[in-house]
Amino acid sequence: MSVKKYTICDNNEFSDIYKQGKKIVGKNIVFYYKKNNQNFNRLGITVSKKIGNAVARNRAKRVIRAAYRQCYFPVGFDFVVVARGRATECKSYNIKSFFEYKVVGNL
Repeated sequence: MSVKKYTICDNNEFSDIYKQGKKIVGKNIVFYYKKNNQNFNRLGITVSKKIGNAVARNRAKRVIRAAYRQCYFPVGFDFVVVARGRATECKSYNIKSFFEYKVVGNL
């Protein structure tokens, strides 16, 4: 299967998760989730231009993706992660601990 199937790319899907999903707010990221009734998870990451230049935004996305890969999430959800101001300074273990302690417990 292709990687595109497991990512959220369409703006309508992002806005649907923002409106109908639930959210967990952290210091560095905001985590939205919604059931998708599939046997796989999908991930979408958004980083605003307010965060910094392209290098900083891409670094934030890489760190979030690395933390996501290291954690176990229950199957059947769509996730959207929105990076906040200090997400560019975070290491993947900071975001991983947020995923493990705040997010997985609430799913």
